[in-house]
Amino acid sequence: MCHGDYTLVSGPQRLQDLAKPPKTNDTLRARLGETPLVPPHLAADVAAGKRRFAIINVWRPITSFPVESKPLALLDATSAAADDLSVFEIHYVDRIGENYFGSHSDKHRSALIP
Repeated sequence: MCHGDYTLVSGPQRLQDLAKPPKTNDTLRARLGETPLVPPHLAADVAAGKRRFAIINVWRPITSFPVESKPLALLDATSAAADDLSVFEIHYVDRIGENYFGSHSDKHRSALIP
């Protein structure tokens, strides 16, 4: 099973959320205070089609030894059909997010990250 952290709906929405002061559920609230993580004018430019954006997750093992079993795999998005994806909601205290679950297909191409 695989998942994607944002959908075509929730990715742009999260960018707009990050252009506002952090809310209760935002982990950076203590550090940022009332300062948005993303400058509002940049989020507005994206919404107007003047800019593009990407939300990039950074992964690392949380132990002191390397991952030797069940490594992180990346799916080539061009090999996934729309029917391979199911949207599910994640309910937070102050917002509702969406993720994708991906169903297996022999047509998928992927790479393992050691």
